[in-house]
Amino acid sequence: MGAVILIIEDDASLQQMLALHFEDQGARVMTADRCAAGMALAQTESVDLILLDQQLPDGEGIGLLPRLRNLCPEAPVIMMTGVHDLELAIEAIKLGAADF
Repeated sequence: MGAVILIIEDDASLQQMLALHFEDQGARVMTADRCAAGMALAQTESVDLILLDQQLPDGEGIGLLPRLRNLCPEAPVIMMTGVHDLELAIEAIKLGAADF
C-alpha cells in the first residue's frame, strides 16, 4: 500500500488535480475542503503527508497547522497558498510546516 495523503484544499479543480496525481503514484488520497473536515479526517485516519491550503472557507491553514502537527506529528505538512507572503511563510515554518 502506498502513502496516505490528506489534501485540505477548497479549490475543487486543484484538489482533484493533486488527488489524481498522487493516486497515479500509488497513494491513497483523502480530501477535505474545510478546516473542520480536514481535522475530522486527521483524527480518524493515519496519514503520511498533509497538503494544507492557507485560505479555507471556515478558517486559515496557519491556524490549523499546529493542531494537525499535534495529531499527526510524523506527517510532514506542506502549506499551499496563491499569495506571496514572506511573514506567513516564516510563521508556517516556525509552527512546523515542512515547506511553504
